[in-house]
Amino acid sequence: MSIDTKKIQGVFLRYNSFTQKKSGDSVAMHHRLLRLELDSISPEVKFFLVRFLQLYSLDDSVSLGIKALAQAIGVTDRIVTRSITELEALQLLIHRKIVTGRGRPRSEYQCSARLEKLLEDNRDPVTLVHKSRIDHLLHSANQMHGEKLSITNRLLLAVLLSHSDLFGAVRDESLSDLSRKTGLNRERVKSQIYKLNSLGIIRSWIHGATNAQLFGPTKSIYFLNLHHLLLSQGGHPAITIVYPFENLSYNKNLAEAGMILHKSINIKRPEFFYIIIFMVFYRAIINLISFMNCSSQMR
Repeated sequence: MSIDTKKIQGVFLRYNSFTQKKSGDSVAMHHRLLRLELDSISPEVKFFLVRFLQLYSLDDSVSLGIKALAQAIGVTDRIVTRSITELEALQLLIHRKIVTGRGRPRSEYQCSARLEKLLEDNRDPVTLVHKSRIDHLLHSANQMHGEKLSITNRLLLAVLLSHSDLFGAVRDESLSDLSRKTGLNRERVKSQIYKLNSLGIIRSWIHGATNAQLFGPTKSIYFLNLHHLLLSQGGHPAITIVYPFENLSYNKNLAEAGMILHKSINIKRPEFFYIIIFMVFYRAIINLISFMNCSSQMR
């Protein structure tokens, strides 16, 4: 008998959404898990657990075979088998074998009380602004104009989205922070960031500094391209303008490099008019600051 995993996903997604609304929790468990640091867990296993929580509720017992579960999650059979073994060893997932008459026993999976406690103890008061984008990314990011994103690509991008503001800017997340939240080491995080940048998903980023004498250590800032097809299908687009300063000596307060406009949804393409006005006004301010500094130096 064939199993229609799309119907299974739809049923559990609706059920999960209903139970979260009923409980009054504004942040879904899989969104909260993205921001949670888990020790001794690989990125593939964390992705599996995030997707498992996206599809099924904490209290639900899931009775599916390895192949059906792999198709529902969107990973290979090998990753499912490895994830179940590792999560069971970490006491984050319960694996039961149910004997029903003759034949091989049936497997049943459920999130553990330890995982539930970790999620409850790490409630984040920050409101996520890209929930729909994260869900779209996790659910169907492997279909993208022939460019297949890996599990680690999707996981890192989902973590970045969970920390992003309305305009796609991610602040206060160092390489070490991203490493702990994804299970990737620092070098692999860098490699994934370069790949996402080459695909146009990360528009640009500003490297952090660890030995800044004047302002102290600073963390990197990432600017996500919310216009990208992969992200725009899960939410409303935005316009982001990043101005590369050639000389920052006249005003260090502008060094963060983020001039951002939000696209109005109700008006048909007014953004170009607003961009022109904004850039003219912005350039005039820069020239005024430069003129004032030159005048003060001449005195």
